Amino acid sequence: MIFLLLYLLVAPLAHSEVRVRVDPVLGDDESCLSVPDIIRRGGGEATDDGVPCETINYALTGNYTNEYYSTDNCSEAPILFSDIVISLSSDVHSLTEQLRLVTYGDVTFEGDGSASIECVSFPNYQFRNFDNIFACGVSGLTFNGVVFERCGPVPSNVFIYNSTNILFQNCIFRGNTGSSLQLRFVDSLTLINTSFIGNMNNATPISNNNETSIDDLYNIIQTSGGLTYIAGAHRISVIISNCSFISNRASSNLPNDTRPVLLKQNGHGGGMLIRLSGTTGGSFVIENSFFINNSAQVDGGAVYVSYSDKTENTSINILNSSFIGNSIIEAAGGAISLNSFNFTFGNKIRISHCIFERNHGSAGGGVSMALYDSNLNTIERPDSIHFTDSVFNNNSAYNEGTAVGLFSLVHVDQVGFLVHFNNCRFENNTSIVNGSGSTGDTSAVAAFRFPTLFDGTNVFFNNTGGGIMLLNTRMQAHGDMRFEYNNAIFGGGIMMDDRCLLEVTPNLNMTFLNNYASESGGAIYVEFPPIRFVIDIFNRLCFLQYNDGGSDVPPQEWENVNIKFINNTARISGAAIYASDMQRCTWLGNVSSDNSTIFKLPKGIKSPFYYDNNMLELRSGNIVQDEELATAPLRLHSSINFNTVQPGEYLSITLFATDQLNNSREAVWSLNSPDQDTQLDALSANNDTFIYTVPALIYLQDNLLNLNFSLLKTLGMNDSISVRVSDCHPGYVHANRSRNTSLCTCDNSNSDIIRCDEQNRYVYLRSGIWGRGRNGRLLTTRVLPGYIYCDAQGRLPGCRFQFDNETGQCQEGRIGDLCGQCKEGRGVSLDLQICSEVSCSVGLTLFLLLSCLAVLIFCCAILYINVTIPNELRGFLFYAQVIGLIYRPFSVSVTRSGAIDPVAVVVNVLGFSVPIPFCISQSLGAEYVALFGYIPPLIMIAACLGFVLGAHFVKRFAHHSAIKGITCLSYFIYKYLADTSFVFLSCAQTPIGFRFQYDGSVSCLSPYFGTFFFLSLLIVTFFVAPLPFGVCYISTYRGPQIFRPFADVLTDGLKDNRRLWGGWDVGRRLIFVFISFFVVIERPSLIVFIMSLAALVVLIVHIIVKPFEKEYINVIEALILLDLVLVTGAFLSPDPNSPAITIGYIFMFLPYLYCIGYVIYRIGFYIRMRIKVNKSSSTAVDRSEGSPTSDDSAEEKKSLQNASPPPLSSSSGSATKTQSTGLTAGTGSSSSTKNNTAATSSTAPSVGGDNSKETGYALREPLLDDDEHCQWSH
Repeated sequence: MIFLLLYLLVAPLAHSEVRVRVDPVLGDDESCLSVPDIIRRGGGEATDDGVPCETINYALTGNYTNEYYSTDNCSEAPILFSDIVISLSSDVHSLTEQLRLVTYGDVTFEGDGSASIECVSFPNYQFRNFDNIFACGVSGLTFNGVVFERCGPVPSNVFIYNSTNILFQNCIFRGNTGSSLQLRFVDSLTLINTSFIGNMNNATPISNNNETSIDDLYNIIQTSGGLTYIAGAHRISVIISNCSFISNRASSNLPNDTRPVLLKQNGHGGGMLIRLSGTTGGSFVIENSFFINNSAQVDGGAVYVSYSDKTENTSINILNSSFIGNSIIEAAGGAISLNSFNFTFGNKIRISHCIFERNHGSAGGGVSMALYDSNLNTIERPDSIHFTDSVFNNNSAYNEGTAVGLFSLVHVDQVGFLVHFNNCRFENNTSIVNGSGSTGDTSAVAAFRFPTLFDGTNVFFNNTGGGIMLLNTRMQAHGDMRFEYNNAIFGGGIMMDDRCLLEVTPNLNMTFLNNYASESGGAIYVEFPPIRFVIDIFNRLCFLQYNDGGSDVPPQEWENVNIKFINNTARISGAAIYASDMQRCTWLGNVSSDNSTIFKLPKGIKSPFYYDNNMLELRSGNIVQDEELATAPLRLHSSINFNTVQPGEYLSITLFATDQLNNSREAVWSLNSPDQDTQLDALSANNDTFIYTVPALIYLQDNLLNLNFSLLKTLGMNDSISVRVSDCHPGYVHANRSRNTSLCTCDNSNSDIIRCDEQNRYVYLRSGIWGRGRNGRLLTTRVLPGYIYCDAQGRLPGCRFQFDNETGQCQEGRIGDLCGQCKEGRGVSLDLQICSEVSCSVGLTLFLLLSCLAVLIFCCAILYINVTIPNELRGFLFYAQVIGLIYRPFSVSVTRSGAIDPVAVVVNVLGFSVPIPFCISQSLGAEYVALFGYIPPLIMIAACLGFVLGAHFVKRFAHHSAIKGITCLSYFIYKYLADTSFVFLSCAQTPIGFRFQYDGSVSCLSPYFGTFFFLSLLIVTFFVAPLPFGVCYISTYRGPQIFRPFADVLTDGLKDNRRLWGGWDVGRRLIFVFISFFVVIERPSLIVFIMSLAALVVLIVHIIVKPFEKEYINVIEALILLDLVLVTGAFLSPDPNSPAITIGYIFMFLPYLYCIGYVIYRIGFYIRMRIKVNKSSSTAVDRSEGSPTSDDSAEEKKSLQNASPPPLSSSSGSATKTQSTGLTAGTGSSSSTKNNTAATSSTAPSVGGDNSKETGYALREPLLDDDEHCQWSH
């Protein structure tokens, strides 16, 4: 009755502002609300007179108690005044019971910043659902300068429900247990300069009568440790400005809550929780605020935001705020967690000019966004998040998104959501492995099925875990993007997985600088999923496309797009870009040869991509450059270059995998064999070797005869290599053909087989042996030196024979039977043992004309000048003609076929030999090329006959001697005929028939080759073999008169009892020719050894015989022959790089130096004599004009005779020999006396028909006439 009476008395004052002071020290609840005092305060003026109330509860409600009222009934109004200002003193104000504000008026609590409201302890409360301060239906509620601290355990310290115009200014919530401030269905809220410090909502259930329940209203609704704001289907206006949220915490300690992490009702939003459900319109602004060291059990360490149930057109703006050191434990959003449920659209979240630093979360270390339901039907008005001018520094996460994590549970095509980054910087963010502290594999920004857009200038710097991670989504790039010094396991700059798309737009500058991937993709890593349906193959697009509103724009037409890859590094593959598939990234040029990826266009095509110094830092420590691009393994390669194996064979298999760009890659392979189950193994980027022994049972079992090596791929069908098990290989035989075993072992019955290899596959033959497998048998024969390539195994004996690659036993450039043919693109050179790879550019006809012309000019010069071979050079001529035969076996042993040995070329040219490495025609076989060896001697013979026959018709020839010239040419005719004829006689019986050794495909019994063979046999039988004996005969017995001049030339300078030396001089060449063509020995070095013995024999014969009259000539030839012995001995060295070989080369060219020196000396001598004679002739003419005396004429004539030069070759012996003086290089010689001249004319036939009465022609030397001055022939 007292309260009712009091209410009736003050009711008229209810619509006026009433001020009530509360002072727990000076106040008195018994008299503070007396009628005079209330009336006195009715004007709203603050006065100091009157008694203040002791408690806030009494100041608001008087003697009213809340035990008669329900907590969720806002229709009753227990507050005495609708508009009241409670002025709090600077003390701690303890609540006596729950403070309930149920009114539609304005209520203001004023403090000076130190007035603190402390929660009351209710030991015997009857209602579980209560808060310390509960406001309902309030149209205006203000707290200014009030501190709320040490409240709990209650669901909320301050709970405001279904109210409007709520203001907290200069307030502090500190040390509260439970949510410090909770607002539900409050459409207007403002927080200014308010701090939430050290509050913790541990969601401890409220007990009633020792019963625990989580089904009541307050425990099942999400609440934060600091601020909780829940809005419904109404328009909102929330402003939080200059506020601080420090060390607040939201945990989940509900013992019966076993739901998944994301479905737990508590543990969200350590500092703030915002929940919008069906909200339409309005805004929520957080500006100029700090969130420091807040934490949550589930997600949203600082702020948790969720909007659902068709919330639309609502904006959340977080501006100019800092989030530092916030964290979560279980889910995502170390600083901010954003969540969308159940079809929302048109909502915008903007985070601008914010700093996120040292925040940590399981995922989304700074900010996370999760989309749980499809909003495909609202795609025209999508939700969006805009990050503008914000910095993410030093944040970390275990999983996706060290700075920002974006997650969608629906397919990307059903996401009506766009994430926009503008002018943001991500630096020093770290991905760590949960609990270990080591580096993880998530990037600064992770977008899973979330379309993202970057424009302005966005920088990713020094992020551990990479810059951006995309999963089944698309990303559009505008403006300037820089990825610098980021590192990750995959994709240092960007990682894309599961059908991602990176769209580049006009005016884009994207730079990847100094990024690193410990696996693949130094800058970009792209992984496509396995192909499960054929339709995927046709629907897949390249992961990078140009987007300017059109399609199919070639890269060279991308407008102002610059994508640079500089100094990026990977350890396995793709220094710049790794993509599991680049088949859809092919740029098609105008011609098929222009096909390439869009990332590397052909030269000359403008490309938007630039690469510089990207490299692979392999685990082995090697650095590989110029391998910017790589794909997944596509093909399996192996060292198995054969299709069959035999039982008992040991397979040492080197396997490696390559990608679409032919780069070597790591992979997984399997072996499927009949004798065991399929086994898997890893394959590194290097060549890995595996051992497998083919069991005997495989060969005996039917339909189980294959070994399959397969590459397991993520794209398409697996690539495999199949090997068939067959019978024994050539060179092997079955040890036992019983049912229990059929292993193949080495065939020791073949004497040409030295051993079998360790793998039980190939055999090693003797050096120089050619082999062929036929019907499982091994056929062998010996071939010419230099035709077989000895594939030796270190210092072990034998040359490997590969039955499945018979060409492998041939020297490079050779193929076919006996390795006697040249490969396509090569031709048989004039040196038949060389298959020249030099282009045969000179036509056959042109070659014949040039060669014939050159030989003809050479012959005419020799005959016209009547060149003789001085005795001083006879030994050199022999040396020059045989040194090529001696050097050839050594040359072919150290030089691969087709390669040109310059020393051999020089030696052959200086020796006037045909075998030079010059290709005539690729279409000619060895037998036709050998025929060219007959061209020089035929031309020489024709020239000699022509010169002799010309003496009958040309007067000048009749008086011109050519004996010495013809004799000189006979040495060359003999050499060419012998060398060429022996080539055609080089036939041997082989397992494949009687074959021409220089070309095994040619049968010596064939009709056309028989012609060559028969012609060569005639030449050897009737000319080459008997000629040395004929020379001996005419040199000794002088024979018919026509041969006597030749005998004189051949025996000139020889002792009378050494005339047989002329035949020996010719015949000794035949020894070396025979050894060269018919001695086929296992090693070329043995041929050199035999030739060295022959050279030694020749030297010994010369030393014993001493054939020349002048001793110094014997010494000179002995020295030349000794040099020949030393050279052949030097070439016996097995090491081509030994000092002995070098010395051999030096000694080999010493005789050439001697020849050059001698020729220079004789030419100089001739010039001096010529000058002297000319001077003498001039003096004689002058004296003749001056009428000299007869004595003077006699003196001059005598001086002319004495001035004649000595002969080039000495002339001595019997009186019947021609005594000549003068130059042997000329056609004429002067006689010492007229008697000698007459003797010469009587014994030697003369050139010209006038002096040849018996034979019809004669060869003679023109004489120096005594009646004339000295005449010199040319």
